Amino acid sequence: SSPARELRIPASLLSSLRSEAGAPALEAAGAETGMWLAHTLAEALGTDALAQVPTAAFWSTLDEVLRSRGWGSLRVERIHAGIGVVVAEGWGEAAGGGATDPNAPGCPFTVGLLGALFTRVSGAPVRVRELACEAREAGDACRFAFGSHAAMDALAGALDQGIPEEAALVRI
Repeated sequence: SSPARELRIPASLLSSLRSEAGAPALEAAGAETGMWLAHTLAEALGTDALAQVPTAAFWSTLDEVLRSRGWGSLRVERIHAGIGVVVAEGWGEAAGGGATDPNAPGCPFTVGLLGALFTRVSGAPVRVRELACEAREAGDACRFAFGSHAAMDALAGALDQGIPEEAALVRI
């Protein structure tokens, strides 16, 4: 079956939706879009078996698909004991005015998008956590950790205790 029709919207709409509907609604919308993205990647790669695609081909195609649609550039920076870290530079959701409150998620749409995509690819539940948002921290990139629920719970527990990211990843 073909995916739903694709629409282009201004990045600022995500900021407005976050203000009006809240981060959970935006994360749910991202998850729906993640399923569409999985279908789009399968078409681009010529296979529905995304888990069988060589890692480099998967990440380069994902980056190409997202960049071509104005989202920015996405790459894996580090993989550690069941947790991957994705770096998103020039990220569309953050460019649209990510949350500036340090306690609010800056890119909940992306969290949902990546969670659904990685769950579809792996065939097992994958959780995503935003580590940094370029809009909130005035940095160069957004960063997202992803992994199994158990691994992400361990990471969240360490980060919530104030343990720095590098030390938390070593501790897991």
